[in-house]
Amino acid sequence: IRSQKGVKNIEVIIVDSGSTDQTLKTAEAYGCHIFPIRPDEFNHGRTRNYGAEQATGDYVLFMVQDAIPAGDRWLHSMLKAIDGDAGIGAATCRQLPKSDADLFACFSIWYHYRALDHQKDHVASLDGDLEKMSPIEVRKRCNLEDVCCMVRRDTFELFKFKDIQYAEDLELGLRMLKGGYRLAFLYSAGVIHSHNRGSAYFIRRNYIDSKLLHALLANGPPPAKGDLAAAAGNIL
Repeated sequence: IRSQKGVKNIEVIIVDSGSTDQTLKTAEAYGCHIFPIRPDEFNHGRTRNYGAEQATGDYVLFMVQDAIPAGDRWLHSMLKAIDGDAGIGAATCRQLPKSDADLFACFSIWYHYRALDHQKDHVASLDGDLEKMSPIEVRKRCNLEDVCCMVRRDTFELFKFKDIQYAEDLELGLRMLKGGYRLAFLYSAGVIHSHNRGSAYFIRRNYIDSKLLHALLANGPPPAKGDLAAAAGNIL
C-alpha cells in the first residue's frame, strides 16, 4: 500500500484482534496506526465501523489482511472510480487467485464474476422496482465486497455497517442502492486474494449463503440471530 502511485496522502489504520505473528512489528515499521481489540470483541460490521472512525481522509478503503494489491496503480484506480461523482458512493475491485490457489479456488472466483456478469468495469444502480426483481438481479447490483472496497467518507457516515457478523458488505451495498447511490465495480483493477479449503467448508458456507441471501435479497424472513451467529462462527 505504501508503494502505491498517484495518491498523495495515504493513512493506514489497522484494527488488530490478537495477532501473534510479526504483524504489529511490521505495521509499526511502516508508520501504520494500530488499534488493538480483544479477539472476542471482533465483529465484521462493528469492527470496520470502529476502524473507519479512526480515519481522517475523505475516502475510506476497507481491506482484509491477506489481500495484496495487484500493481502500483491499484489505489489510484479505486479512487478515480468514485472521485468527482458524488452519486457513486462506493467502489469494489476484482479478486485474483493467489499463485498457489488450487483448481477449485480459481474456478470459484472465475464463476462468481461470470454468474454476476461482472467481467468488465461498470456502475450499478437500482433502476427499477426492487420488489419485482429476482434475487439474482438484486445481487448483481449490490456487489460491495469489503475484501477491498472504497467508500466516500461522507456517504459512509450516512449508512455505516450494521452490527452483524456476516454479509455486512452486501447489506451495506443494498442500503446504499436503496438510498439512491450507485456502486462501481472495477474488473480492470484488483487484489490478490484466495483460499484453498476443503469440501466441508463449502457445505457450511453454501448453507449460510442460501439462508441469509434469501432474507436479504428475496424479502424473506430474517434468519434467527442465534442460528446465523452459530453457523457463521463455524466458518469464520
